[in-house]
Amino acid sequence: MQGVEIEEGDILLINSGWIAWYEGLSHRQRIDVSKLSLQFEFEMPGLEVSRRSAAWLWDKSVAAVASDLPGLESGPFRFDLGWDGFLHYRIIPLLGITIGEFFALDALASACAADRRHSGLFVAAPFNKHGGSGSPANAVAIR
Repeated sequence: MQGVEIEEGDILLINSGWIAWYEGLSHRQRIDVSKLSLQFEFEMPGLEVSRRSAAWLWDKSVAAVASDLPGLESGPFRFDLGWDGFLHYRIIPLLGITIGEFFALDALASACAADRRHSGLFVAAPFNKHGGSGSPANAVAIR
């Protein structure tokens, strides 16, 4: 833990190292991972898929949460569980918390670790697409 207190309206960024791991794979290995990801069958770190996780984010008054993972939740995913299979189903439509995935956070994490400063300004300007449900974040962290 870095000793940072989460305050109302904060954006929580979670760096697991997944992007660096993926970039280190061979072309063939990336194809294999993509086949598994289309079926949502691979094991992956992430937030616990539970009401407790959603409640924690809500209680902390987090405005958004993003990670470097293909999904915010840990995998493999469980479609057969409906609402209980995805954290997305709770935090986006029910709590109004914005999420982000595939954020390249390694350089930011290294900079934070180097000077032990783990806060800054996070800005994003997603595409304004009428009828759209997702967009590249176009995000920048300013420290």
